[in-house]
Amino acid sequence: MDNSIRRTWLKGLVRVLVVAVALLASLWPAESRAEPSTTGAWSAPVTLPGVSIHAALLPTGKILTFQWPAGGPGSAAWVLDPSTIGLSSVPVGANIFCSGHSFLWDGRLLVFGGHGAGDAAGIRDVHTFDPFTEQWTRVGETAVGRWYPTSVSLGDGSVLVFGGSDEQGNVTPLVERYDPVSGIQVVPGADRFVGVYPRMHLLSSGKVFDTGPQSLTGTFDPATVTWEVVGSSNYGYRSGGTSVLLPLNPPDYRPKVLIFGGGDPATDTAEIIDMADFFRKVWALGEAGIEVPLTILQGSQINLVTVLSGDRYNDL
Repeated sequence: MDNSIRRTWLKGLVRVLVVAVALLASLWPAESRAEPSTTGAWSAPVTLPGVSIHAALLPTGKILTFQWPAGGPGSAAWVLDPSTIGLSSVPVGANIFCSGHSFLWDGRLLVFGGHGAGDAAGIRDVHTFDPFTEQWTRVGETAVGRWYPTSVSLGDGSVLVFGGSDEQGNVTPLVERYDPVSGIQVVPGADRFVGVYPRMHLLSSGKVFDTGPQSLTGTFDPATVTWEVVGSSNYGYRSGGTSVLLPLNPPDYRPKVLIFGGGDPATDTAEIIDMADFFRKVWALGEAGIEVPLTILQGSQINLVTVLSGDRYNDL
């Protein structure tokens, strides 16, 4: 069989197979082809009135989102009810765009800082959002402005805030603690330059693990107010990268953190920080990204959605 006859025969066979597959798919029960309980399912798109730069899942099952100011001095914010797709406007009196936030023990969202006057300039305002009354309250201010800080809720009910830049746009080394009873105080002796939006994770030991963006990582012990070096990553500085604390598995429940992406241009590399043998070898995931959300799914799988790739600012 010459090449032209062979090509014609193969094309005909492909057409037959495509038709056969399509026919079998049409006869196969739809519920067997895609079961949402096992494969998941996307709903129809929902149009929001603003850009959800920040989002938090509330104890009520609703979602709080907020962005930069829209026609006023404070940030535009909304509460979305996923069950009804209903939206409620809940604006706040300060520009909390570029803030850091985490939950208090009673379900309120604690928000540190925001965007001030000038590039990378932070504000001192600290707010809470009550998910049950859907009201904002200004609860105090930090010692310095906070733009791109990271806050970590501790087991004793207090919250630590790390990094970010101050009112002049300079990265601050100050560590501060918010206590629902005594308020906000600087933690003496805890100073450390951890950059903007440092990737901090609370470990079962009570220590806080700083996994970047800088290559050198370490833990902070709130009980003794001491830092300890863990090790350096293989890739290096992961500006705009992300990380997630992996599920603690038997037999030793040793903490491990997955770090991914970042850089300018973006890298597709990922690493696992293992507290026993430090950094595992870098491997490539095939898709570069920065500012990528990582979500732990059922069965300890990681859902990765690439937000930006290639050049940090131009490839959007």
